[in-house]
Amino acid sequence: KDPKVHNEYIVIGAHYDHLGLGHYGARDQSASGMIHHGADDNASGTAVLLQLARRLSQIEPKPARAVVFVAFSAEELGLHGSRHFVAKWPQIGAIKSMINLDMVGRLREDRVTVFGTRSSPPFDAIVGAGAKRLGLQTNQPDGVGPSDHLSFYNKQIPVLHFFTGSHTDYHRPGDTWDKLNYEGMAKIADLVLGSALAIAALPESPAFASLPGRPPSSETGKLRVGSVYLGIIPEYSRSIDGVLLAGVATGSPAAAAGLREGDIIIQLADKKISNIEDLTDILGAYKPADQVTIMVQRNNRTSALETTLGARR
Repeated sequence: KDPKVHNEYIVIGAHYDHLGLGHYGARDQSASGMIHHGADDNASGTAVLLQLARRLSQIEPKPARAVVFVAFSAEELGLHGSRHFVAKWPQIGAIKSMINLDMVGRLREDRVTVFGTRSSPPFDAIVGAGAKRLGLQTNQPDGVGPSDHLSFYNKQIPVLHFFTGSHTDYHRPGDTWDKLNYEGMAKIADLVLGSALAIAALPESPAFASLPGRPPSSETGKLRVGSVYLGIIPEYSRSIDGVLLAGVATGSPAAAAGLREGDIIIQLADKKISNIEDLTDILGAYKPADQVTIMVQRNNRTSALETTLGARR
């Protein structure tokens, strides 16, 4: 084997922390003190991670590039676990790609969103071929998406993030085991395993490509927008101009403004919104209690909605 390839690594990761009793990060403030189960976010990703490790341990011959499995903590607090990993890994340059599993438990209509397919030239074809073989449809947004893979992307490492979509149980007590699609999780595992093996077998290291709207930076976060809270649940399963909503948090500034599922945020104050990265960056300039105007498209009509931003707990 090529000794250079043999000393390279692929990381497959998933975060195993959640919100506990919901005193921090809960989308429904009235549920503070209740158990937030986190079945989809992210017991689903952790379970698939463990299954992949078991399956890969039984494959012969082993991949040319070693595969490292990592379960991260403190993702919900701001990607602290993955940030620590990339800061302390002794040979960060030897990591040639990172595959992240975050919320892969609710596959619907065989549609899976895969962020990062444009972060390296071979990734699009690899994921596309695997999905076609399994009868899956993929949505591949231009952006990188928020989760632990962002810590690796910011080190100029190509990434893939597998995600089966937002839902109204996100960061609420209703994210329970009985709502998971276990057959769908098995399909995701097949897709990730095939993608990882294909990347491991590439004759050349996958080259890094910066993604639109998200150049590598020293800061990371999972939709962290400074100290402000809006309370939207983005829908990533469709690529559109703007931010499509899968729902809003009860009692949130978004709910007070009248935002609802199916709305598309296209502008905040005088700033155009093309994607979630735009919205995150623009909100970062505001403070709690600031009043903002949100322009939304609803049923092919554009409306201006007013709200007062809340404080992130």
